[in-house]
Amino acid sequence: MKFETVIGLEIHVELATKTKIFCNCENVFGGEENTHCCPVCLGLPGSLPVMNRSVVDYAAKVGLALGCDVARISYMDRKNYHYPDLPKGYQISQRGIPICQGGTLHLAEEDGTPFTIGFTEIHMEEDAGKLVHLPKQAASRADYNRAAVPLIEIVTEPDFRSAGQVCVFLQTLRELLISLGVSDCKMQEGSMRCDVNLSLREAGSETFGTRCEMKNLNSFRSINRAIAYETKRQAELLEKGEKVIQQTLRWDDELGKTYAMRDKEDSQDYRYFPEPDLPPIVITEEHMQALKDSLPELPQARAQRYEEAGLSAQDARLLANTGWMTALMDGALLQKADAKAAANWLIGPMAALWNEHAEENEPLPFTAEQYGKFVQLVSGNKVNSSGAKTVLTEMVQTGKDPDTIVKEKNLGQVDDKDALLQVAQEVINENQDAVASYLGGREKALTSLIGASMKKTRGKANPQMMRELILSLIQK
Repeated sequence: MKFETVIGLEIHVELATKTKIFCNCENVFGGEENTHCCPVCLGLPGSLPVMNRSVVDYAAKVGLALGCDVARISYMDRKNYHYPDLPKGYQISQRGIPICQGGTLHLAEEDGTPFTIGFTEIHMEEDAGKLVHLPKQAASRADYNRAAVPLIEIVTEPDFRSAGQVCVFLQTLRELLISLGVSDCKMQEGSMRCDVNLSLREAGSETFGTRCEMKNLNSFRSINRAIAYETKRQAELLEKGEKVIQQTLRWDDELGKTYAMRDKEDSQDYRYFPEPDLPPIVITEEHMQALKDSLPELPQARAQRYEEAGLSAQDARLLANTGWMTALMDGALLQKADAKAAANWLIGPMAALWNEHAEENEPLPFTAEQYGKFVQLVSGNKVNSSGAKTVLTEMVQTGKDPDTIVKEKNLGQVDDKDALLQVAQEVINENQDAVASYLGGREKALTSLIGASMKKTRGKANPQMMRELILSLIQK
């Protein structure tokens, strides 16, 4: 029997606001246990939550970017469940009227096959704390620093059919969220977490199978492996005529398998009711327009612009979703530099240099305008490829202007035809064996002659002009 995999996602994204969702506690990652929490975070008697307006704005921006309907009036609800990392005994979330509903994202798999993902909703909620399991002890501590950190939960329709589609979607979503400035989306720190709801159904059927929810997926590698494992597990059960039990599963990355945490809850198990301590959330038409106007150019639109400039889809996407590359690429385009040359130097030598020298979040040592000047130097044959690498290295290390570096290091390319003609003649005279070899049909011999001329000019000769001059002399 052939099965079709059906997947829906619940993505939790920690918002990069300065303070938590309902209080003035600093919203930061880590820190000494229980040092970033207060009576409001903990739900102590007499404390009252106050909605952080920035959380609403961030959630609305994400919804606008994904084409969702953003509610002008929405409400917070209480989601009741008891767990040690939830100090209140309930979570303030949204159920009845979430801030965003609907929306779609049009994507393509790695082989170019298009697919579309729909969104059920985006809602705001507070994060729980975390349990710190003590090594070699049958005990855990509760750390509430993360309690009440602002989250949005992005819930998709069950539109995915493969792990490949899931990873393309998550990468695109991550890039969009970073571009909007609403989250750093560091999966290793838990600021972007993904729960995968997976079921199987007979190929061709329209009826959904029994789904299981997989948690603890904190990397694309884990997501790929978990989907493959769970698909195989459910298929084996169904082929044996057994039923899949609706469960919440935990992925163990070391063992490469899932194991049951608890039976999967339905919404009625949480006994949702309107949050009595918070008023309705109202977004005026004026404020909504201001949010729309504040949206930056989104990665997909930027990638399309780069493709129109002549780049491949793959290169365009890479440049559009890498912040420092985007800045330099746009700087080069503003100065009418060759788009392909600008992209090639960025993706190749510049990426290698920056990864080697840069610290995390370190600003670029030179401006986008200077990068544009560098590309024009190379495209205009003012410096050869070897000299260009030297210039770029010096720019990364010192931040100097490319023209200054060329002058200081005497890297300017020699284009004097008479001077190069003399060099060509000398090389031919000194390498008669190579000349004879080329005339005998060995194309590689020409390369050695050009190499000899570059050595003689200390790498300054225009290689294309050198090639033409050598050929003209040989073929006389």
